[in-house]
Amino acid sequence: MEHKPTFDDFNELARRTGLIASRHLERSVKEMIGVNAASGRLNSGMTVKRALSLLEAATIELVDDSLAELKRFRSRSNLDAAELRHLTGLSLTETYKTMSLGVLTLVKSINLGPSAVTVLDDKINDQWEYIRFRLRQSNLGVDEFIAVDPQPITNNTIHAHGIIGGMQQGTSRSTMTIENHLDNVAIERAVKAAEDALIGCDNSPLRSDVEGDLATIKAQLQKPSPVASILRETGKSLRNLTEGVAAGLLTAPAQTALLALASISGG
Repeated sequence: MEHKPTFDDFNELARRTGLIASRHLERSVKEMIGVNAASGRLNSGMTVKRALSLLEAATIELVDDSLAELKRFRSRSNLDAAELRHLTGLSLTETYKTMSLGVLTLVKSINLGPSAVTVLDDKINDQWEYIRFRLRQSNLGVDEFIAVDPQPITNNTIHAHGIIGGMQQGTSRSTMTIENHLDNVAIERAVKAAEDALIGCDNSPLRSDVEGDLATIKAQLQKPSPVASILRETGKSLRNLTEGVAAGLLTAPAQTALLALASISGG
């Protein structure tokens, strides 16, 4: 007799998804701390920045995976959809608590000071809002993973991945999908130009921070679907570094190349 999926099955699936995400994030943060320690950059803002980037990327991936699992489970069971969404929300909440607490604990262990913890706390709250937003989209049927109507009468599309915001308008059969397409090829070229320009710059903490941002962008571009919000935030970081008080440590060509990259990345 064929096994019919149960709520217990779904809970176990959600638990495994959360466990994998938590372990992967912990391993990534530990590796990053080890690299920064080996290069003498452990006690710097770069460590906090990279921890935040890793947490944000892991959160987005966790939500994507959880909602994709929800969609697949719903397609092969007759269980109540609202209850499955509720269980997904509970699982995401518990997993994110574990993930964020793990990152906080690791950052506190290297004694970066209370200001670093405050910055992390603020970012953790931002990610809570992102999770709530995606769950609201799921409940309304406008999340990209849980479309209520695959062929809506009205489909207003604004492309913008990773954006914290969204709406549904019109009738019950109209949807709004939010996506924002960045030119990944142009970004890749701009990264190469920035790296070439940095060769003429002296070694400095500023150059290290810039190289860290470039590494973040390159890591995103290697993914099948780069997270636009991370690209934008990294672009903003590059702009702040290039226009900051220490910008004189960079050559004029490097400043020009970095500002061009920041603009293309949406920063």
